[in-house]
Amino acid sequence: MLWVEAARGPRRAGVGVLVAPDRVLTNDHVVGAAIVVSFRGVDGAVGVAAILVRRPGDPGDTTGVITDRSRLDYALLQLAAPLPAPCSAARGRVEAGGPLFVVGWPRDADAPRVWPVVAEGADPTGTRVWYRGDVPRGASGALVIDGAGHPVAIHHARLRDGRWQGVSMAVIDADLALRGP
Repeated sequence: MLWVEAARGPRRAGVGVLVAPDRVLTNDHVVGAAIVVSFRGVDGAVGVAAILVRRPGDPGDTTGVITDRSRLDYALLQLAAPLPAPCSAARGRVEAGGPLFVVGWPRDADAPRVWPVVAEGADPTGTRVWYRGDVPRGASGALVIDGAGHPVAIHHARLRDGRWQGVSMAVIDADLALRGP
């Protein structure tokens, strides 16, 4: 897990997940308007990334009513040098009432954290995973995993009704396969 700094200063903008030795997945809103993003890993390593893919979010992301299935709020970034140990390529399952975990490094924390949450299923478009739990603000881009440790989503937004949602990793995989970086 890596935390993301905006190009304008050292304030953490969110979290990124190493999905290949030289690729990081995060939310598009974490990248914001920055052209270049710095990453700091738990070991302090720094790399400079190019933005390969940007898919902005949907205006309905805070209401839970998604109007455009293609607006997924993710960004795929390329690191200048590879890092070890990307997350598993296997995708997990979401079962309503089942356990999920948000693994992130929020802005105000001095170390990574894991928050247990309870799955509530998915939105009607199948692009977002819904869950409830105590997750702090500033964890956008964190990895959501199932009980077996397999990725299911990228933590994304809080809905007005108090639920959290993540963008489905399976849908991101399909989007990248279809539209490419």
